[in-house]
Order: sequence, then C-alpha cells, then structure tokens
Amino acid sequence: MDTIAGMGFLPVEYVDITQTFERKMAILKQHKSQLDWLEEHHGLDMPRFVETVARFRGLQCGVEFAGRFRQYDVWPRKTTMRLLP
Repeated sequence: MDTIAGMGFLPVEYVDITQTFERKMAILKQHKSQLDWLEEHHGLDMPRFVETVARFRGLQCGVEFAGRFRQYDVWPRKTTMRLLP
C-alpha cells in the first residue's frame, strides 16, 4: 500500500474508496490518543492528511477518493492472479 504522503511510491493499482471513505474516517477518528499525540508532537492533523492523500490519489485515477497499491515484486511472491477487484 501507499507510503506516508506517497513519498517514493508509484501506484500500479487504485481502488475507488469513495463509497467507504466516510466510514474509514470515522474509524480513524476512534484512535484519539494516537491522533492527539501526532498533533502534539508533529503538528499533524492525521484525518486531514489522510483525506488529502486519498483525494490526490483519486484525482490520479478519476474518482473522488482512492486507495493505492503496488505488488511487491520479488520472488516467490509473483502471481498470475489478480489480487484486487
């Protein structure tokens, strides 16, 4: 899956998460202690950050929000079957 902020990551697969994005955000916001810590120590508004990256990846593939992935290309993990829908 994508690296933090997409740094050094070139997606091969995109998954439209538009229909489930609000649920994803609600679940993320349940981790209050971690979110508070990230805000306090790094000035990072994690929900906003996650939304920004998902919107950017969505822009790349023509949807509102997208998840992004690439297969780990090493033997013996190569497969001929499609892993994502």
